Amino acid sequence: MNIKNTIESPRSMVFAACLSTVLSLFILISLINKNPIIGDGKENLTIATNLMIHGTFSSLGGASPQPDMKREPAWPVLTASLLILTGLDHIEPEILATQNSTFFKFINATFLALLVGLVGVLAGYFSQRPLLAQGIAFIISITALTTLPRLVNYFNNDPLAMLLLTISSALTFFASRGGRYSAIALGLSLGLLALTKAQFLYISFIPIFVICIFCKKQAIYALLIFSLIVTPWVVRNTITFGEPAISKRGETVLAVRMVMVAEHRQSELSCMAFAFTHPEWRDKIGSLLKIGIEDFKEGGTCERFNREIGFDMGIEKVTADAFPSDIAATNAHDWTKAVQYFFRGYIAGGEIEANQLKLANIASLSFENVMRYIQTLPLFAWRGVSFSGFPFLGLFLSISMFSLAFTRLWPFAILGISTHVFHTLLTHNIPRYHIIELGIMIVAATYFIDKIFKLCIRVATYKKQGSPDSIFGP
Repeated sequence: MNIKNTIESPRSMVFAACLSTVLSLFILISLINKNPIIGDGKENLTIATNLMIHGTFSSLGGASPQPDMKREPAWPVLTASLLILTGLDHIEPEILATQNSTFFKFINATFLALLVGLVGVLAGYFSQRPLLAQGIAFIISITALTTLPRLVNYFNNDPLAMLLLTISSALTFFASRGGRYSAIALGLSLGLLALTKAQFLYISFIPIFVICIFCKKQAIYALLIFSLIVTPWVVRNTITFGEPAISKRGETVLAVRMVMVAEHRQSELSCMAFAFTHPEWRDKIGSLLKIGIEDFKEGGTCERFNREIGFDMGIEKVTADAFPSDIAATNAHDWTKAVQYFFRGYIAGGEIEANQLKLANIASLSFENVMRYIQTLPLFAWRGVSFSGFPFLGLFLSISMFSLAFTRLWPFAILGISTHVFHTLLTHNIPRYHIIELGIMIVAATYFIDKIFKLCIRVATYKKQGSPDSIFGP
């Protein structure tokens, strides 16, 4: 990291960041389709509308929706604010999701464009060639994001979380060097991140602990501000629902993982390996495992993993439908009647969240299940790197982030690594969970590309001058 170079060219770096932000916005806008907003995005619009009309945080429709804690509050509150500012606050969610869908997709594109600009600044700051690093970061960012149209066209909280996670990682780095204001800003950023993605109510303590290693006072500042941000919402959920959490969806995600761990047969490990591999590589691994897509159809040897072959983190979407028995089981709220492991876990998770079932009923804590968990852990870890339309790019970015932990920039990487490990250990680890780490990954990849470029220059100089110092010098 060359601070001198960064200070000498702040104007050029700012100009490059603004240019990359604008260019990426135009590129990302081109990915917008005319499809209506569905699923999680539709629920976010419903909550935002209920906040404006009824003053109630609820994902339910109707004239008098009852409050719930199904979603995190930050994204719906931001959406409601934007609807008020744009005069769309009187429109029903169904119309917003169809006739006004382009507006919300533009919001996603804007957050992603800001992320590209921020990543460029950070990559330049950590490099001895700031403008070159910004250019490399821009190329990697656009290459990755243009293969991920889902981020633009689904009105989820992922773009905001990606931006906040990258900001929090940068602030962790600066706060670990004794920056008081960085620590205060980190507490604010982590608080907003926890209100955007519920798991960061727990993950956020890791960077705060890291700061505590270097400076206890800064850690106290960060912890205090973080607590002030998240406590009101946690208190609201504790008083209203008896749940001291940001939202109540984590039990379903954990239940899906535990069903796959506890119920899979040994003969299905090859099915899991095939399903957890990027679609671009499935033909090759399928030829080795003697498995094909047809084996995942109803009645096939891999039918219970049919849902897992679905893939929406690339240009080409791979769909995987529920079987009739899974649909019937979902409607009947009976997880034991479902065939596919995903639906068994999903239905059971809903019953657990409704206090009608316990996790121990679907996966007891036994030596056998612990061993099954350990046995399948590498497969779930492998699944997490399969984002982007280019599988090698996703793998390279993930490796770069973890490798950054062995450099002096490790405080910058610790939050992204913690997030990755959290999802790998406690969720069914679909690739989408790791896309929020993209900003950190790109900065890490750019850092190592810059180091390789620097080494190549030294090698070339050595060949020309014949001096070992030209390679191993400062």
